[in-house]
Amino acid sequence: MSQLRHTGFLRLPAQQFQYDNCKYAHDIYALDEKGANELRKFGRYDFDGRTVRNGEYRRGTIRSLAHALQICDIVADLELGVAQHDHIEFMSPQDIHARLPDKQKNQRQPFSMPVSIRYGNRSADLNISPDAIVGLKYSVGGQVSYRALLIEANQNTEPAFSPVLSRKSHLREILSYMDVASMQTYRMLNLPNMIVLNVSVSAKGQQGLIRVNHNLTGGEDVGFMLYKNISRLGVIPPPEPTGDLLNLPWVRLIKGQVEKIDLTRS
Repeated sequence: MSQLRHTGFLRLPAQQFQYDNCKYAHDIYALDEKGANELRKFGRYDFDGRTVRNGEYRRGTIRSLAHALQICDIVADLELGVAQHDHIEFMSPQDIHARLPDKQKNQRQPFSMPVSIRYGNRSADLNISPDAIVGLKYSVGGQVSYRALLIEANQNTEPAFSPVLSRKSHLREILSYMDVASMQTYRMLNLPNMIVLNVSVSAKGQQGLIRVNHNLTGGEDVGFMLYKNISRLGVIPPPEPTGDLLNLPWVRLIKGQVEKIDLTRS
């Protein structure tokens, strides 16, 4: 790894050295542009990581290392969970990107979707981009089905509720995904359907998100918003993935009632 870093294929995000225990943790490496170009030659990396919102990588830097790690942890944990099941196939963010229409691939943020939202007497036209998108392909009894999982990683740094639509909040997120669902905007990404996975780093943070969901609609129209909290995600050093994000139930609101969802079932 060190040799790949010194030759420009990998880099060490500087933010990791701001943590108190950084000297006692393994180094965290990120793919550098030279490494990305080399992978592209072999068809193993078919998008520009600087412009895809897959870890807060912007203009050569990472805005929040903890958030970027949380996204990577979530994707890795889901992939390991899928590996424990013969009837499920994992589709990575790269696989999803490869299936995008050419027009969408050429966008600066290929996973971005336009939305029109309203809250009270306020309205806004904006775009929403999931932190990552992965897919699950189920093969059961000769029947094949798919799920598109839009990942929202929450570090408890944004408010669950804000009446100001220009400010990021879970309220704005729910309103945005409700618009995406009703207008089927996800189809512009060649996605067959949409489930939003909201992953928090604390039970308190998760309850705050669910409370906004309940207060907004009573859960009537947002059953596609699933919630789970995993406290160890996005920490330094990062944890060993277990597959629990797929194999343990998620929760959602249906008519104001909490319901458990098993993603291992199609």
